[in-house]
Amino acid sequence: MEEPLYDEEMGPVIGKLDPDNLSDFSDTELIPKIENVVSSMVGIYRTKCHELQTVPISVFLDQMNEPIINLKHYGLNALDVEALTHVLSSVEHISQIFLDGNHIGKKGADCVANLIQTHPNLNLISLSQCNLLDSDEMSLNHTWHGELSMQEIIGKDGKVRKKRQPKPLDNSLLRTIATDTNLQTVCMSSNDITDRLGAFFFKSASENRSIKVLEMSNNKLSFYTAAALMEFLATNTSLNTLNLHGNNFGIMNSMEHIGTGLSNNSTIEYLDLSENNIKDEHVVRLFHHLNGSGTLRVLNLTGNKLKMADWRPYENYFANGCRLEELQLRYNELSSQSISNLMCALVKHPDLRLTLLDLRNACVVGAKLTEPGREAYDELSQLFKILVDDSIL
Repeated sequence: MEEPLYDEEMGPVIGKLDPDNLSDFSDTELIPKIENVVSSMVGIYRTKCHELQTVPISVFLDQMNEPIINLKHYGLNALDVEALTHVLSSVEHISQIFLDGNHIGKKGADCVANLIQTHPNLNLISLSQCNLLDSDEMSLNHTWHGELSMQEIIGKDGKVRKKRQPKPLDNSLLRTIATDTNLQTVCMSSNDITDRLGAFFFKSASENRSIKVLEMSNNKLSFYTAAALMEFLATNTSLNTLNLHGNNFGIMNSMEHIGTGLSNNSTIEYLDLSENNIKDEHVVRLFHHLNGSGTLRVLNLTGNKLKMADWRPYENYFANGCRLEELQLRYNELSSQSISNLMCALVKHPDLRLTLLDLRNACVVGAKLTEPGREAYDELSQLFKILVDDSIL
């Protein structure tokens, strides 16, 4: 079986080096060339730091010979990033950059966008907790196109009138990432990306065929993002892992949009929808659109508001030969009857591909398996791993 996309302790696995991408760097004939490039770039970097009146980052200098730049939580600001990206655009052997936990702001984000546009070999960019938006962008969540401007319009009577006209919404970093043809792994978690900007990103990425791993957890994504995501998933042929943990897709038709997109997608294997305020009526719509021929292997619904009193909508999904291998249902609100119904429904399908069902802390206080549920649990636990609290047995 393929290596799992989800680690129980660390969550979704991203940023792993692909040995094929690093094969060139192991060639001893290239090492002197890389060192010569780095030597010349060090002087340019120091000069740029002096110009911007910022201190050179010694750790960065130490890493310039490597294919990975890891500057997580180094207290970098926009000027530091401007100096870094000024040099990195010419250091072609670098393929992965981690800037998580640095408050680089909108100006720093624009510098990163320029780097992505000019660097020929960058395949991973990680920008979690980087304050990528300015205050104006963060306030655009209530107006679809952003702030309003006045536009003169000539009426049928020939008179000129002024009409409030929305300005087109844009963000250089999101647009650049969405349209880049080299990036394969992108992490933009915990940046307060608004629902409108999330929709803008996925609409801009309509023709993207390179991103394989996308992390947008702990932002402010919701209904509009889900609608744009539906269209993106229907045409995308590269995305394998999508982490949307900690957003708000449990409203309106968000789950139906995501389910529709997944039903037309042939590549995605890992989906994290944990802590999204999802209730039964929402997740039923998701499972309604999922079909047995889909590629989804790992589904994380941890920390929502699922009761699953009626298991029939889910049973239809499992009855169609689904490929799901891991189902995470931790920290929900299942009752004694609902968890028993779950076990009794699953035992009807011994051909399931499930290897892990995680139900720890999934039940309300005092819940216990009924006798039929316990019998089904005993039988299923011989087929795959089931994690439950001892109190429900």
